[in-house]
Amino acid sequence: MKTLPKKKRLFSVRSLWRLRYRMYAILIMVILLPIMFADNNGITPKVEFINHQVTSSNFLFQIVAKKVIVSSAPNSDSRNNTPTQPNLATVDKTGDNITDELKRNGYNLGFLSSDGFVDLGINKQTTEVPVSQAVDRKPLDRLVPRPRNPQRTNFLRYPSYNVNTPIIYSSLEDLFNLKSNCDKGTDPQGCLAFANPRDNGPAESPIQQKLRDGIVHIAFTPQPGEIGNSYIVGHSSNYSWVPSAYNAVFKPLEKRSKPGEEFFIFDAFGRELKFSVFEAIEIKENDTTTAYATFGDRRVVTLQTSVLEFVQGKGYLPTKRWLTRGELVL
Repeated sequence: MKTLPKKKRLFSVRSLWRLRYRMYAILIMVILLPIMFADNNGITPKVEFINHQVTSSNFLFQIVAKKVIVSSAPNSDSRNNTPTQPNLATVDKTGDNITDELKRNGYNLGFLSSDGFVDLGINKQTTEVPVSQAVDRKPLDRLVPRPRNPQRTNFLRYPSYNVNTPIIYSSLEDLFNLKSNCDKGTDPQGCLAFANPRDNGPAESPIQQKLRDGIVHIAFTPQPGEIGNSYIVGHSSNYSWVPSAYNAVFKPLEKRSKPGEEFFIFDAFGRELKFSVFEAIEIKENDTTTAYATFGDRRVVTLQTSVLEFVQGKGYLPTKRWLTRGELVL
């Protein structure tokens, strides 16, 4: 008697087992898809603000909350409240104007010398405001002379995590909008509105464009090695379609950097400056008080990057920051 061939089952445990690796790959792609398209932009901070325009940018704390305490004694040492002695020979009156104007708008990270703007060819704000009492700020040139034949400039090296990246300098025009009633053609130096920060969230905005070429020094903070809190930002992630070798340049530091480590900055004049890390902390993305802390007469560099978290219904968003702070070692 002739037996009929058995019908092949369309689905069987054995056939599914053979396809398990394909299933694993599909599952991994579904999980990683939100991360692949995660970005560092798009959150509006949920805190009260005063005298500032709220923007969607959060790569940097451009909005100063009411919690920010602006020092009323800029000439005091924050560690012992001892007034420093004035030294008129070291006064930078234009720098005082910039510093005081920024401070009045909530950006109080230290003295902002105009020398760096001049040397780097960057436009600066020169609005005439009352000049604060002159203090002996001991310019970096008096401590670390500029080399005659610099081997490298504008570069950060963090050996512990093999981070090597150019430093791009921003201008105040990258960070603040122009005054509506100001003719930049006739007054290019006095048209910046410090109470009106730019939205640097969009990928085509000035700071985001600069971040494609490395990490970015924020123009309203002192130059690296100068007195105050020199602020530098770098991506931990970015849109996958942004063409850049630096979309995750600071990712190795995130939640890993720690006190005791060292990093090196070659400044715009070729000086090799060594910084010893004394603080590495995670903060909320709108914690401007901590991010923009002042440090008296200390010479501090803050390296900032974003920390992504999954937010229900929104995907992965940079809800926190990782700050790595180092102090200049002489």
